[in-house]
Amino acid sequence: MLEEELAKVKKDMEDRDLDWSEMRARCKRLLDRTEKAMHTSPASLPALEPGGDGKSLTTVATTHDRMSRIQQQLALRGGKE
Repeated sequence: MLEEELAKVKKDMEDRDLDWSEMRARCKRLLDRTEKAMHTSPASLPALEPGGDGKSLTTVATTHDRMSRIQQQLALRGGKE
């Protein structure tokens, strides 16, 4: 009985690890696609003009910086798929 429960717990852990690996791979693919889209089609971004609220240009820069940090963190965690 104890052996059966232990086997069940081990299987559950393996399933969870697999689920996490799949989710990480999905997130990485989405991040890669987003980065590629940002680098390959800058014309598709709306024209930003300084003035008005003064936030437009800084928002794009902040988003790009944040994406770069996320990619670095993913790489440090082990880019294995």
